[in-house]
Amino acid sequence: MADLGTLFTIADKVFQLSQSQVIKDVKDWESNLQNLNKSVSYIKNMLVDVDTKRELSREQQAWVEEIKEVLYEADDLFDKVITIAKMKQLDEDEGICKLINLRDLTDFNVGGASIFVQQFGGELKDLESLVNLRGELLITIHRYLVSENGNVCEDGYLKHIENLKVVDIHIKYTTYGNDQESLIAKLQPNENVMRFKLKGYNGTEIPRWGRAHDDWSIILPNLVTIELRGCERLDGIPLLSNLKHLKGLCLSVLNNLEYMETSAISHYSTGSKDVPFFPSLEELHIYGLESLKGWRGGVAESDSFSRKSHWLPPFPRLIRLSIHLCPKLTSFPPCPSLKTLRVTGIKNLLGISPDGEHGNLDIKNFSSLPNLPISEYRGLTSVLGALEHLTALEKLSLDDRYSEVDFDDMPWRSISKNLRSLKLEFFDTLEILPSGMKHLTALQKLSIQRFEELEELPEWISCLSSLHTLKIKSCPKLKSLGTIQNITSLQKLTIGYCERLSKECQKPSGKEWSKIQHIPHISITDW
Repeated sequence: MADLGTLFTIADKVFQLSQSQVIKDVKDWESNLQNLNKSVSYIKNMLVDVDTKRELSREQQAWVEEIKEVLYEADDLFDKVITIAKMKQLDEDEGICKLINLRDLTDFNVGGASIFVQQFGGELKDLESLVNLRGELLITIHRYLVSENGNVCEDGYLKHIENLKVVDIHIKYTTYGNDQESLIAKLQPNENVMRFKLKGYNGTEIPRWGRAHDDWSIILPNLVTIELRGCERLDGIPLLSNLKHLKGLCLSVLNNLEYMETSAISHYSTGSKDVPFFPSLEELHIYGLESLKGWRGGVAESDSFSRKSHWLPPFPRLIRLSIHLCPKLTSFPPCPSLKTLRVTGIKNLLGISPDGEHGNLDIKNFSSLPNLPISEYRGLTSVLGALEHLTALEKLSLDDRYSEVDFDDMPWRSISKNLRSLKLEFFDTLEILPSGMKHLTALQKLSIQRFEELEELPEWISCLSSLHTLKIKSCPKLKSLGTIQNITSLQKLTIGYCERLSKECQKPSGKEWSKIQHIPHISITDW
């Protein structure tokens, strides 16, 4: 729980900041400040009441934590307003050239229609003089930015700022003469930047910034993390696979992107076997790329020789991979070092080819994978038979929303040694649990959800001798818990949205009550 003394201190600081003249001078904030002051006073009174209690309920603890976050956010906001206001005042008093020694500027807003941005925002050309900025810079470009027709230094607005480590560009509904590509062309970061994030860009390509080859290992060689979000019109991205230091890559809602690389670019970059393929990448998140088909384009599927010559090497160090809502994705480079894999909303990606020739994620390569959640996956049946290779698997989650799974192919014995958690969901037509589950003697947590036809748990359920937690939800026909009374290790039972079973488990007259009365923690709800 947050320290109450600290919360009192922050609350007092927020109240004092709200009384400062800089904050009061912000137009149209008067009524909001009055409401804020009332809220802060109320919070302080509530904290006094909380401080008198020896123990807090979970709800009270959660309230205190939420209040802590709100107060910290208010504190940060006021600090930023005051900092930017001081910078603006310095600009008005002495001219922007006097800001050459400014070293810290976290947020830079341009082109806004709001009172706040109009009062405390700037212009992109102001960045030209801020050569000593360091650390992190967030540039937020709003709808009403107008094209700056004046002279722009040859290298743009950012390239000369050598000490920036993080550049975060967020474009909010800007039109900029319907040419965002020319805007981004002026915002090339310095080669020392380690993290680059671009959000809301509507151009079809990211400018090459004067280079003949679109390879970021040449332009931005020190990048450690990259995030491209909400760039819905992008149909191509720069070559990233040669970046030596890149550890994290996040691509989200790039609706037009079909391939990460084209054959022309990959020929240029991977013509030599000495060029590594993502040598340091450890974490990759791909979300909402609804047109994405694979990693490398420009190779005919019928041309087997061409496919082999463009065969992608594996990600040598990739540990965490998540792929969500990419319905057209059918191929992917091998990932032999993977530890965490999350897959949702795709059709047929987890291939089981022995050599990974076609680029599918070969599940046989994941022998050390401890966690495998698969949902909304149309190729689930083809994966189950290969699970025998996942001998280290500890947690398995299966969602049958788009498949008709035949559990006869499921290698329960092979994964039984280390499997500790199992979640089964959306098996709408399954009337009985698969008998092979009786071999899961090390299983500690079992979740059964949305089984529309399941009427009873099997007699062998007591074979799950290590089971500690059982959750059953949205199983409307379920009425019997089988031999659950023989599972002496069971400590927690949760039943929800199971109308028939809930009635049978009512104390003391329910038919199933005698089977569960030994369980220390029982939760039964119908809402």
